[in-house]
Amino acid sequence: MPHLPAPATNLTVESGKRRLVTRLDLANIGVIPAVQGALQGYLEAAAVGFTVGNAHMHKVQRQNNDARLDRENVPSEDERAS
Repeated sequence: MPHLPAPATNLTVESGKRRLVTRLDLANIGVIPAVQGALQGYLEAAAVGFTVGNAHMHKVQRQNNDARLDRENVPSEDERAS
């Protein structure tokens, strides 16, 4: 029976408006099938962690900007939009 390569792995992470899709062919980079599942899970967790961390960083930046604007008595983005 011939050895069939493992299918490529698509890692898809969505966070708000952003979507990260990475195609990774684990078989072509020499990862043995027994390790592929664990590696896929690790990469997906890392991608989710990065995306969530990035979204949190942007939220903190917005909060810091709003606090600075409050100190300077400048209307925030939300107040200017209304």
